[in-house]
Amino acid sequence: MDLPDDVLRKLLGYLPTGSLLTTASAVCSRWRRIIHHPSKPLWRDSFAQTFGLSSVSGAPKALTQWCARATVGTFVVAHPLERGDTVASIAVRHSMSLGEVKRANGLLSEHALNLRTSYLVPVRDASKLAGANAHIHLDSASNREVAQMLSNDAFQGRGDEPTRRAPAPADPVRAANLSVVMAESLAKSIGQDVETARFYIQQAGGDIRRAHRAFMSDKEWDPAPETVSRTGNGGGGVVSAGIGVRQARLSYGPPIR
Repeated sequence: MDLPDDVLRKLLGYLPTGSLLTTASAVCSRWRRIIHHPSKPLWRDSFAQTFGLSSVSGAPKALTQWCARATVGTFVVAHPLERGDTVASIAVRHSMSLGEVKRANGLLSEHALNLRTSYLVPVRDASKLAGANAHIHLDSASNREVAQMLSNDAFQGRGDEPTRRAPAPADPVRAANLSVVMAESLAKSIGQDVETARFYIQQAGGDIRRAHRAFMSDKEWDPAPETVSRTGNGGGGVVSAGIGVRQARLSYGPPIR
């Protein structure tokens, strides 16, 4: 006798999230329909049961691999950044090392913390997950997928997105200051001048991590050091910043023949 869908779903829910659940979905069309139900995907029940969560929203891009690698440290708690906070003060407050704070938040330097409104702290105690709500998403600041712990007020169960506060209106002065800090931070990280750093940030649409990756990619393609050459008084010349395919070139007068 065939089991009712709700009973079969309960039994399949005991399979660990990852390869076994994926394999089970290939047994037959009925199992696949139950496991990959559009509004109630079974992997969420399995994932929640594995870590003792109350509910899970969102989804990682590479579901099987991400769930297989998930540990207690995959879960993070977001804390608002307060005036005067530094990497060192955050590390002391949460009993973390400086390296742990930087890795958890994808910080390239101390100055990068000024670009945030909040910071992430990994969960260390598995008991903190009991009965909690989690939202899986790509954290744009650290550029990695995390399972963020949500308060009951934040978790509304509406689709895959938690309720979030609307961002504050942009402050032109603050935006300009942040732009300067970003350029100086990237310049120090890549060992180039501020103008070069600003160029890469503009090309990356304001994403400092993407700008850093683009520079490193260019550096591997063309590792030539910065060189400056000019000929004659007002003659032709080229200034090359040594930044690969995006070399900044300035011409003075007619080209040399």
